[in-house]
Amino acid sequence: GINAEYGENYWCNMLLQRKKIVSAIARVASVSNTFKVYSFSNFHQQTFKRKMSNDLKNNLTKDIGEPQDSIFAKFVSGQISVPKLYDDTKAMAFRDINPVSPHHILVIPKEPIKGIASANEDQIEILGHLLWVAAEVARQQGLEPDGYRLVINQGFNGQQSVPWLHVHLIAGRKLNWPPG
Repeated sequence: GINAEYGENYWCNMLLQRKKIVSAIARVASVSNTFKVYSFSNFHQQTFKRKMSNDLKNNLTKDIGEPQDSIFAKFVSGQISVPKLYDDTKAMAFRDINPVSPHHILVIPKEPIKGIASANEDQIEILGHLLWVAAEVARQQGLEPDGYRLVINQGFNGQQSVPWLHVHLIAGRKLNWPPG
């Protein structure tokens, strides 16, 4: 239940602060709109979810930052180690930390490109290479027989959460159509 000394707002604010920290750390993946707190009654759970959703909406901005400041820049530079499924001079692939399916792999270029809309004509080769890498990783992981989906999110409405072009390879379950 709710601690009478502090009240509902105190706990909601405490949990909102915790969620902001967790979201900042896990920004590699999309931000979750749900955060269930089992000690709240059903009414308080609904209230908290509504407050959480509004808080997240208010904190999302159209400017997601610059590639050089992203966690992917730290992966590419080796500042943060990530278990790689594929690695060459142009691209790398690794598992998403917030998977939406049994197999959710990200393929990123080693060259900083903020998003697909930021790519220029000089980068056509790397764009094709990213798709080839995604197909190669799918082959290596045995995902070809049942199929998979490749997704590139662009910008605010496209739910791009990291300012670095990346291809999502999603597989391991029947995917719905249309997406979104």
